[in-house]
Amino acid sequence: MKKRTRQHTVGSGGVRVVAIGGGTGLSMQLRGLKHYVARRGQESERHPISDLAAIVTVTDDGGSSGRLRREYRVLPPGDIRNCMVALSQDEALLGRLFQYRFHAGRGLRGHSFGNLFLTALSHVTGDFAEAVRVSGEVLAIRGRIFPTTLANVSLEAVMTDGKVVLGETRIVRSGKKIRRLQRDAARRNMMKAIPTATAVIVNPTHYAVAIKYSMDGGAAPKVVAKGKNYVAARIRKRAIEAGVPIVENAPLARALYTSVDVGQEIPTHLYRAVAEILAYIYKLMNGKLPG
Repeated sequence: MKKRTRQHTVGSGGVRVVAIGGGTGLSMQLRGLKHYVARRGQESERHPISDLAAIVTVTDDGGSSGRLRREYRVLPPGDIRNCMVALSQDEALLGRLFQYRFHAGRGLRGHSFGNLFLTALSHVTGDFAEAVRVSGEVLAIRGRIFPTTLANVSLEAVMTDGKVVLGETRIVRSGKKIRRLQRDAARRNMMKAIPTATAVIVNPTHYAVAIKYSMDGGAAPKVVAKGKNYVAARIRKRAIEAGVPIVENAPLARALYTSVDVGQEIPTHLYRAVAEILAYIYKLMNGKLPG
């Protein structure tokens, strides 16, 4: 009896694969898939993948990634670093370099070289996604990598006992059963605060920072919302709906975004620039300040 085999042919465009996730599982999958990625226009039965992309979660808040996230206000680089190394054509040298972890040194201990490289590059380029792209070129990765979001987000878990636990590390350590996961409430609360703002300072589209100042309180102006790119657009839209003045000042918007967290007062070295904007709005509003 003849054995029949079924032949599978690769289409002219090849197979396009998108892998979504984080942690060890995603990088292990990518390490296997990269061997089936073809050179452009040379797809075959052995190399059927014409395009391989990974969308990586950025909610890690522990270890080296968590420290860099808190100290330098960058997205956690750890899972993305692991995926880049997995897709690297030279795991033997550059891959090992990116995975090298410092075991001593004040401030360095516990950090991996790849995490520090991504953090430094994100500050040099001013954009985390661009830092990931450039790092991928350095490692000559066989695919593309994207963070799931460019916003600084955390996981929030509602447990079966009704308790809410914030942060990936705390959720794991709680040892409780999870009823549901959701993104943290911080951004929702931030967007709710925009109608109470005195002004929104923009850059003009990349950054948006909402500040609130009370003439009666005597305290310094405070940042009540801030965002970049998509979030900045949402802040602008909410400000327009609420009638909050929008003022374009590119250097100030960028300075406030990078140096002041939501809920913090304006630092003294930015007092004068913010005061000029408040004076402009005061005159525009006929002696009144919104908020």
